[in-house]
Amino acid sequence: MKKAISILIVFITLTAILAPVLALAEIPPQFNYLANDLKTLNVANRTTGTGWQDNSVSANANDGVAFQVYYHNGVVGTTANNTRVRLNFPTITQNTINVSVSLGADNASVVTDNVAINSSSAQKLVIDTASIKWYPNRSATPTIVPATASGIGYTELNIGNVQGGWEYQGYVTFTANLVSTTPTPTPTPTPTPTPNIFPRFNIFTPYTHTQQFNHDYFLLDVRNETKGTGYNFPVSADANDVLVFDLYYHNGINSSTAINTTLKTILPSGASTQQIVTGFLWADNALNATPANPLSQNVTVNLSSAQNLSYVPGSLQWFPDQTSAAGSNSPLPNGQTAEQLFTSGINIGSINGCWEFSGQMIFKVKVSNLNAGLAIDKKMKNISNSDMAWSDSLVNVRPRQRLATQIVVTNTGTTAANNVNVSDVLPNRLLYVAGSTLVNSLFSADGITSGGIIIPLLAPGQSTTIYFETDVEREAQFIRGTTNLVNTATARANNAPSVSDSMNISVFYDGCAPQEVAGMPAAR
Repeated sequence: MKKAISILIVFITLTAILAPVLALAEIPPQFNYLANDLKTLNVANRTTGTGWQDNSVSANANDGVAFQVYYHNGVVGTTANNTRVRLNFPTITQNTINVSVSLGADNASVVTDNVAINSSSAQKLVIDTASIKWYPNRSATPTIVPATASGIGYTELNIGNVQGGWEYQGYVTFTANLVSTTPTPTPTPTPTPTPNIFPRFNIFTPYTHTQQFNHDYFLLDVRNETKGTGYNFPVSADANDVLVFDLYYHNGINSSTAINTTLKTILPSGASTQQIVTGFLWADNALNATPANPLSQNVTVNLSSAQNLSYVPGSLQWFPDQTSAAGSNSPLPNGQTAEQLFTSGINIGSINGCWEFSGQMIFKVKVSNLNAGLAIDKKMKNISNSDMAWSDSLVNVRPRQRLATQIVVTNTGTTAANNVNVSDVLPNRLLYVAGSTLVNSLFSADGITSGGIIIPLLAPGQSTTIYFETDVEREAQFIRGTTNLVNTATARANNAPSVSDSMNISVFYDGCAPQEVAGMPAAR
C-alpha cells in the first residue's frame, strides 16, 4: 500500500514539472506546408490573357502582368500575428525578371517562392502599390488596399492576424507593368505605417440615439417630425406624417483613410401597416464594411393604417466633418443627385479616421396612402425620310429604314413615383439600334427594349424623355403590299399603376421595280 502511494506521489510530481514544458512545446503557426496547399506564388500575363502559371510566363514590351500570393495558416487553433506578404523584384532593365515572395508573421517562419518573366526585350518591372487586391477568408470578392510598405526592390502588404484553418486561407494579388524606358523616379518611400490601419466604421458601441461621449450613433435612425418625437426606433406614424431619417458614418481608426465611402438607403414599396427602411455603409478598403458585405441597419415604422413611404424631393442634406445638423449642409460631391441614395448609393469619397471626420445624411419621408400617377406619351418619326416632326403613327415606311422613338413619362400624382420602369416591346421586324438610348438627352445603357430602364425617382409634375432608334427588317421579312406593326411602350412604378401607349407603323413593300416596256441600252 505504501509502495502504491509513493508511485502516485512521483507521478503527480512529474506531471506538475512537465506541464509547463509541454505547454512551451505547443506548435506555432505555419504557412503553406500541408499536402493540399497551393503553390505560394504564381504569375500571369494580363495583356495576352495567359492564366496563372506556377513557374514562368512570357511577355512583350509594355505588357501588364500579375502575381498571386497564396497563404494558409495550417495549424488550427493558432493565430499568425502581423502577417506580411512581401514581393521582391529587380529594379534594373533586363530580359529575364526573377520575382520572389516572402510570407511570414511575428510568430511564424518565413515561406518563400519565386517565378520568372521572360521578356522579348529588356524591360523594367513597375509594381502598382496603390491597388493591391486582397481576398481574405476564401472570399471571391477582393478588398482593394494600398501597400503598407514599399521601397527599392520590394512592396509589402500587412494583412494582420491570420487564424489557423482552411476557412481562413486567402490570396493577395499584385499587378505590374513592363516598361522599356526609365519611369519617373519613385518618390522617397513614406515611413512604414503602423500595422492594421485599415479603416473600420461605427465601432464605438453600444450605439446611441442621442449624443454621448465616445459612442457612435446608430447607422440609421428616425424621428417623427410631425409628432415632435426624438430619434428612436421603432417609430409610430399616421397618414400624412413626415419622418426624418439620419444616416450616420464614422471611420474610427485614426491615421486611416476609407476609400470610396458610400451611403445607401432602401425604401420599401407598396402600402403596409409596417414598413422597414434599411441603411447601408461601405468603402473599398474598410475591414468591417465592404461593397460585398456592407454595414446595414433596419428601422421599423409602425403605421396606424396601410400607408406608403415616399421620399420628399429636395429634403436630402449632407453634413460632413462633424457639422451639426443645425448648421449649413454641403452639396453632394461630383454632381451626384439625391435620387442616387435610393439606387446605387452616394459616394462621398475618402473619409479620414477620427471623430472630426464623422458625418451624417438627413432626408425626409412622407407617410401617405396616395399613389403617384403616371402618364405616358409615345411618338415616332422616320429618320431615313428626314422627318422633322414626331407623329402618333407612321405610314409608307420601307424595309431597311431607320426610325426614332420618343417616350415622355410624367408623374401626374401628388407624391413622388419610386423606381419608375419604362419599357418598349418591339414587334417582330423592328430591330433595336444598340447604343442609341438617351434619357433626358444623356446617353443611357441599353435595356429599354429588354426589361426596361429605371428612373429612380419622379417628383410630382416631373417628366422624363427617353429616345432610341430602331431599324426596319430587310425586304425578305415582308410580303408584298402593306404590313401593319404595333409598337407599345409601358411605364409603371412601385407606387403607381402601369400605363401604356401604342402606335401603328405601316410598312409598304412593292417588290422589285418593274422593267421598262420601251427603251434602249446606252450607246457603245
